[in-house]
Amino acid sequence: MNPPLPKLRGIFLTMGDYGGTLAAMRSSGRTGTPVLLGEWRKWTTAGFSRFLTKRLSCPPLQQWENYIDWLVKLGESNPGLFLYPTSDDTAWLYAAHSKRLEANFHLWQPAVHVIYSLLNKKMLSEA
Repeated sequence: MNPPLPKLRGIFLTMGDYGGTLAAMRSSGRTGTPVLLGEWRKWTTAGFSRFLTKRLSCPPLQQWENYIDWLVKLGESNPGLFLYPTSDDTAWLYAAHSKRLEANFHLWQPAVHVIYSLLNKKMLSEA
């Protein structure tokens, strides 16, 4: 069992060109919550937001093993961030690796089978 996480210290987002990322950044930033953006590209829309607290260079999501390893290290050095998935890809990755991530991140993440049933069009239709 993991020790309790520290108080919420901010929100971590990625995929800075997604509308959901920018919306989450604006919504969180307006409340005074620190917003960290993990991004592998130099220029993204969210990277120019006035609500961005800190931009971090991370591996691309396509290199998911490297990305998750990087994310685990980020959590170890910055425990208490809320890990917010802003895309199908990040929702899947965070659910699939929730055991590694929950030790240092605040998560509000459905189980991997739930995410799979939402992303799988046949299963979603059946549901």
